[in-house]
Amino acid sequence: MFRLLKKAEEHSKLLGYRWNPAKCIILNSPPYTSRNSPLRLYGSPLTAAESFVYLGLPFNHKAQLDAGLVVQRNVQSALVAMRTDIQPLDFYSPSFSRLTAAKIYTTFIRPKLKYGLSISKLLVSHSQAIEKAQDICLRLTFRDKATAFTQVYKHMAALPHMHERIAIVSFKTIVCIVQLPSDKVLESLIPHITAAPKYVELRGPDLLAHRTQQTVAVHLLPAWLSPWS
Repeated sequence: MFRLLKKAEEHSKLLGYRWNPAKCIILNSPPYTSRNSPLRLYGSPLTAAESFVYLGLPFNHKAQLDAGLVVQRNVQSALVAMRTDIQPLDFYSPSFSRLTAAKIYTTFIRPKLKYGLSISKLLVSHSQAIEKAQDICLRLTFRDKATAFTQVYKHMAALPHMHERIAIVSFKTIVCIVQLPSDKVLESLIPHITAAPKYVELRGPDLLAHRTQQTVAVHLLPAWLSPWS
């Protein structure tokens, strides 16, 4: 952590910007004592906390994204938006085609379901909860019965299952990371992150470890990703 903070500080000075230590939080830090002094940025001590919410994403005391809570919040947000914003538009009327209704769901509701999941370590139960929520949203979109089969709607709008969609977005995130310009802060931190023991638990495909493969990986993106992007 000391090395990461040092690199972040050096990067900010090099490019002429400044982090705000008052808005920075340290998670999973041992209690501050006379032997264990606070971590510092620009010489200012950083606050330690048990949990933290950043851009709506909850991080726990282990400095890990709380996937269960992310899924719970996403499901609740999507269902509320469906019932209060989308369903009142009355998509089952002759004014809207079913394809239009499916596209509106894809544009406005599905992003709420998948938010933050590309960087989350999901369990099978999490994927099942997200998939169930998507089925509920599709039934609400078309005012269908609670037990109605939703595969037709998914086929109509080229909607993949949510676990497939999450895998696609996760892969795209990794591709974006390996394509970062050399002056980006994450680019300068990656060598220190990948050298840490915890990295083994977090890494996805070996694109981060084998930088020489990045050009090949980008050009080999399957064509079938396009309609599901």
